[in-house]
Amino acid sequence: MLGYSDTDSSDEIDRYQYCEPDTVVFHPPRLPSDDTAELDFRRQQLIATLGNATLQLQKTKGIEEAPTITIENVCPRGSFTYLLTESTDVNRLESAHAQLQAKQKA
Repeated sequence: MLGYSDTDSSDEIDRYQYCEPDTVVFHPPRLPSDDTAELDFRRQQLIATLGNATLQLQKTKGIEEAPTITIENVCPRGSFTYLLTESTDVNRLESAHAQLQAKQKA
């Protein structure tokens, strides 16, 4: 996590919390253009990973509130497929989130 050091270090180095970020930023993964992976499945994986990250941050000692997790848009370059580059991709991620929730309830 950005800006957080372990206060329970046993290496006798004085460690302290020098920053408790309000926001944690993730860059969405990129896939080779010739990858035959199902993008809807990859979107669901990304949503699940972010959900798990939120739970882990909430369990972290020394952090009173889990920071907001944001996904940063990445400027596309090279022959890659990105999960977030256009505004329509946000809708696709929201749809993946809804599909994942439906699977979990089933």
